[in-house]
Amino acid sequence: MFNIVEFIFTLLVWGIILFFAFRIYKNQEERTKIWKIIIVLIVGLFTFSITLPFFHTSIRIALLPLGVWILFAILKNKEHRWNKYRKYAWLGFFSNYIFLVSFVLTFYIHSLIYHQHSINTYIGDISEAKVVSIHPSGKSNFDLKEDFMESISSMEQGDFFASVPIEELFTGEFREKDEERFPYILVNYKPKWGSGIKSVIYIEEDGKGILIRTENESMYFRSDIMLLEEGGTP
Repeated sequence: MFNIVEFIFTLLVWGIILFFAFRIYKNQEERTKIWKIIIVLIVGLFTFSITLPFFHTSIRIALLPLGVWILFAILKNKEHRWNKYRKYAWLGFFSNYIFLVSFVLTFYIHSLIYHQHSINTYIGDISEAKVVSIHPSGKSNFDLKEDFMESISSMEQGDFFASVPIEELFTGEFREKDEERFPYILVNYKPKWGSGIKSVIYIEEDGKGILIRTENESMYFRSDIMLLEEGGTP
């Protein structure tokens, strides 16, 4: 899936890194070969990092410049080579923080453009979509209604467990009901353009509920009207 926000920020980050690398290169009295600069930048990226939770994902924070130390150990005894490559090595290390800032900005800007709890973020194009029965209790000839997109736009997020007695959460009965509660799956749909979001869409047996499952969470939406209709071919 194409994530336009991530793509733009990735280009921006590499543009910043190349800008600083070019400034270093331009101010050097003795010019360095480009392929060597690239290698030093890549090695400079190596760090000892810690991973911290960040909402539904995680971020890595660079602490120790392992790549810089490696380059220093290799080049320190070779006729001023360390001084020649030192700035590139440190640029590689500090690039980790540029990527970190980019990741955080990407996360927040993406969430502003593509609302996480809006069903239209996950279902943006149904021109090739089909309803497929995945359980024996489901019918095999259901299609989406013509006003499906209009109908889901007014759907509100609900509590998936609201209608399930709490004692059933600890028994096998709930698992069986869960498997039959959503006997349909939506295939060949597309999320909102540029969101890059991957999800699985389940449709409730009465055709009025939608369960969206992403890598990090599940969301349940409920409609007052039927979203499916009988198809022409059983």
